[in-house]
Amino acid sequence: MPASAVQTKTWFRPKGWFTDGEVAIVVNRVLRDDPSKGDMNNRQVITLNRLWLAAKDYNLWPIYLMGYLIFIPQSPVGTYLTLSLKNLGFSKFNINLLTIPSTILHIITMLSIAKISQYLDERTMVFGWLSQNSNNVGNRSVSTAFYNILSQLGTITSNYITVTGSSRLDFRFVH
Repeated sequence: MPASAVQTKTWFRPKGWFTDGEVAIVVNRVLRDDPSKGDMNNRQVITLNRLWLAAKDYNLWPIYLMGYLIFIPQSPVGTYLTLSLKNLGFSKFNINLLTIPSTILHIITMLSIAKISQYLDERTMVFGWLSQNSNNVGNRSVSTAFYNILSQLGTITSNYITVTGSSRLDFRFVH
């Protein structure tokens, strides 16, 4: 993939993807949508100072917290679904068949939310909220990495939640 819309000409593609007029249109539209993209080179090295600046952007902290917490409720149920179905007496084949609908519904739900978000131009439904609230391109990449780290930590946390037979959640830490 080329690095940008203005760098599509190569030795094996001498005409590039766009004409000069189309390149001007693409650049103008990108800069009109997000003027902060014009103030930095996207090849800058991430330094400790830039990491610190991104980490202390308190406007993104609620999104980071949401990234940590949002996947915790669904994970224990998904983890123990097969064990619960086995305890109910289903065969391995039937257990595999019974887990398919939840996966398909999850995929359909995620695609529907993405489409609705795009149609309504609403960024609070999907990951685009973080990208939109990051103030510049440099902060955007670091904040995306922080969000990803925290969502992974949320998944790790959810793996320590076990569902007991008394229909209550029990936290057990494995040594």
